[in-house]
Amino acid sequence: ESGESETVLLAFGPLLDEGDLTAVSHKDFLAATLTIFDRDLSSVIFIVADKVNVNKLTADLLGVPLIGCACHPLNLAIKKYLVEFEPILGKINNLMKKLQLIKCSAVLRKATTKRPITRNVTRWSSTFDMVQRYLVIKEHIDSTNGELAPLIPSAAENIKLKNLLKELKNMESVSKKLQKSDVNLWEVRKLFDGLIEKYPSMNEYLSASAKIVKSPEFKKAIVSCMDGKYTSMSESKKSKVEMFRECVQEVPAQTEESFADQLLKKQKMENDMFDTFKWVPPTSNVVERCFSRAKIFQGSHRHNMLPVNFESQMFLFYNIKLWNAGSVGKLV
Repeated sequence: ESGESETVLLAFGPLLDEGDLTAVSHKDFLAATLTIFDRDLSSVIFIVADKVNVNKLTADLLGVPLIGCACHPLNLAIKKYLVEFEPILGKINNLMKKLQLIKCSAVLRKATTKRPITRNVTRWSSTFDMVQRYLVIKEHIDSTNGELAPLIPSAAENIKLKNLLKELKNMESVSKKLQKSDVNLWEVRKLFDGLIEKYPSMNEYLSASAKIVKSPEFKKAIVSCMDGKYTSMSESKKSKVEMFRECVQEVPAQTEESFADQLLKKQKMENDMFDTFKWVPPTSNVVERCFSRAKIFQGSHRHNMLPVNFESQMFLFYNIKLWNAGSVGKLV
């Protein structure tokens, strides 16, 4: 009611049949989990997940929209933008690898405490870190070293890298915004539209109608509602958010209302629509963090932990707001 979202962990365990990782198996797992809580699959009104085929098929089997994690298209768009700079980035990466070797590293350590960073091809943020670190340590690199000299960028290339870093900082700011727990679909759309305006090449992945978007009309309808445009939406677009109808119904007009009252009521209704949808998550970051936490829980000395015990620990940790010492005392 307040518009604030709250995450509750319902299950954390292997599929019913670990040898079957199909969409049908995922659907059966969801159904079995919901049964425990006296619910059925009709309680699922949308799915937020990566845009892999099994997730798309699972959404189709459930007959619900799929909201793909916004971090994925952003990563693809930035990687496409960086293709133009690949020659110089490859050069910097090779230089950083050389600087990590024992002799070169020892010389560099005498001049600065900053260590060389190489990139991870699957994460564009590592490219940002690498370029930023190079520009910090470039004055301390031994240009007389025969192995390093061919890899050191020229003055013109350094200017190009400095300009690239400025653009990457813009992209990093958007990426960090997506990591926040309170970011919503409306904000993501505005962020992506801003990136497309500044970097047109990103339109292929960040457009509201991009090919990689599984349920574009559903997301467009939510963004329109959050923009306060529900009353002007077409009937087909309104049908996309039918499951939220109770939250977005129009308030009947009162004949005795003054013009001023009507204006204020309209604004209030638009604000209520914004609050209604802002809890719909545009990313699956909460799940990614859950997996990271699970890795810590398991550790190198707990590989033989039974799945039921592992799930119990995760369940208690993520649902800590639902229990306390008094609850444990009653059970014991």
